[in-house]
Amino acid sequence: MSKQKSAVDPTRIKILKLAIAQASIEANDAYLADPRDPVHSTTAFATNIAFDPSQKLCRARLTINLQGVDKQKQVLGLKASYDLLCDMKVENLQDLIQDDNGNLIVDGQLAATLMGIFYSTARGIILERTAGTFFGGVILPVIDPKQLVLHIPQVPEPLG
Repeated sequence: MSKQKSAVDPTRIKILKLAIAQASIEANDAYLADPRDPVHSTTAFATNIAFDPSQKLCRARLTINLQGVDKQKQVLGLKASYDLLCDMKVENLQDLIQDDNGNLIVDGQLAATLMGIFYSTARGIILERTAGTFFGGVILPVIDPKQLVLHIPQVPEPLG
């Protein structure tokens, strides 16, 4: 059985809006009493995607949590959290999703492509937003966007 090629074309995807819904950087009292530059930051991600097929729209959400770590790999008491939203239009969305008795089945390559576009943009936002803070500018790791869609429900709810 040959594998069918996905019809995902990144040139048919447009970012309509990108927003920071929430952002925070926190340093506990112990850290503030003895601030040290983190040599590394641990990262954790949460993601979600919703689709509105009739409008060819997608809303992706990416939450990124960071913790500063010292040379001994000890947590420093320095945390950051960013909750980002991205609205995108996918010109050929109807070709990439199927309605299975009211449940949307989404092309896996589409989900990975959307999150790849969003994550790449988010990397720049996080670097810019953490520059000039105790974090000193966090460069998020380069990752396979498929990792970001592992946590997304197979049947996303439509935008409403």
